[in-house]
Amino acid sequence: MGQRSKSLLFWVALSLVAGWPVRDGLLHGEIPGAGPDVISTLWGMWWLQQQGASGLAGAESFVLNFPYGAYGVVLSPISAVLWALTEPFLGEGRALALVSWIQVMAICVGCYLLSRQAKVRPNFAFIAALVPLVGSYLFFGIGEGS
Repeated sequence: MGQRSKSLLFWVALSLVAGWPVRDGLLHGEIPGAGPDVISTLWGMWWLQQQGASGLAGAESFVLNFPYGAYGVVLSPISAVLWALTEPFLGEGRALALVSWIQVMAICVGCYLLSRQAKVRPNFAFIAALVPLVGSYLFFGIGEGS
């Protein structure tokens, strides 16, 4: 098996391992995560859909603190925009699961690229890509979307 095949096999396996905690969200539409801020984050993503692009930089909104209104801002704009784009097609749970999976994969790829930038050999760089998957905290807060 060539280096290219091993590399492809590694990234496929990593994608599956990273997707394991959000499998119920992807398959059944359940909201992933167990952190206390999951519902607040999901509500913030919904709020951005209602508010529009002005919510990315902060905006006065009557959806917040109804009927008086308040100033609101989305704390994780990339996640919120991805969720807003996919939620109409996938539903709330699947969209949040997909966004969460993309975030975990981005962290893993970032670790790989950082280690390669530090001149780590490819085999060890693959190990660096696995590091974010070791702890349970990442998966506890996965649905927080930030």
